[in-house]
Amino acid sequence: MKEAEPLCWSAEFPLVTSRFFLGDILRFLSLTYLVLVVVSLLMNVAAGNRLSEFLPLLALWALAVAGLGLFVLLVAALFLGNRGGALYALDADGIVMLSRSKATPLNEISQWLGLLTGNAQLWASATLARAEEKVAMGWPEIHKFRTFPGHGVIELYDSFHMAMRVYCPPELYPELASRLQALVPPSTSPRRGGMRILGWLGLCLLGSLLGLCWEPRVNDVGFMVVLTAMFAFLAGLLPGIMHRALGLFGLLSGALALGHRLYHLGRASDVGAAGLAGFGCALLVGLCFYQVFRRERPGQEMVLFSND
Repeated sequence: MKEAEPLCWSAEFPLVTSRFFLGDILRFLSLTYLVLVVVSLLMNVAAGNRLSEFLPLLALWALAVAGLGLFVLLVAALFLGNRGGALYALDADGIVMLSRSKATPLNEISQWLGLLTGNAQLWASATLARAEEKVAMGWPEIHKFRTFPGHGVIELYDSFHMAMRVYCPPELYPELASRLQALVPPSTSPRRGGMRILGWLGLCLLGSLLGLCWEPRVNDVGFMVVLTAMFAFLAGLLPGIMHRALGLFGLLSGALALGHRLYHLGRASDVGAAGLAGFGCALLVGLCFYQVFRRERPGQEMVLFSND
């Protein structure tokens, strides 16, 4: 493999007016809807409901997912000004992408103040400002790349998925593409990204099924269990601020479900089933807690989005 002189640059890119961002959002919403439908079906089966009682949920979840998509687009347009930015560095070892925002104690304080006072704008701006995410890929990890010269975009793939999207100014694009052509080695042994995702899905399903094994419909706690499992699973697939935000939402719904289970544990006629349900809720809360505070390992992101 040839040595490469270090190459550094910064780039800004549109969000809601970008085909790449919109494609990511569409895939995210489709996956969200699929998870909602599957988990809701499991809930109805566990509760012994008829299929006719499940069908109206399809329209309800479609409306909910559409509302979530509108919310994401509004945040990107209003709070981010429809602009994103990143710093990139390429050398003989690989390529690194770093968000321009840097976390500071003031950002963290502002984030919690916005959450406690219900100030959505303060919370959103502080949370976005804390998104200092570093994604790094070594050359042996990159199995292929796709170029989009008209958009100034290059997508880098490992053996499983699109792991990094590189934005490049027009004057630098030909040089970057030629360097990648020279530096990307032949495919090596496949990564186990698929197994990690299946393992994460298994943990979320285990938590939800245990959480629903005792009185799934009491006080709508079953809905909270399903919602927590959905947030935990999607948070495990997303990088940066998105996994933290979804993990936080999951913590809130999971805490409500767990509190309900613990409150009624002493009064349950079937203590064993109630205890398993409490354990399932506690497992989901733990998964969401992990997503709030986890940091990405270079080249180990579990993002599923791809433009294939």
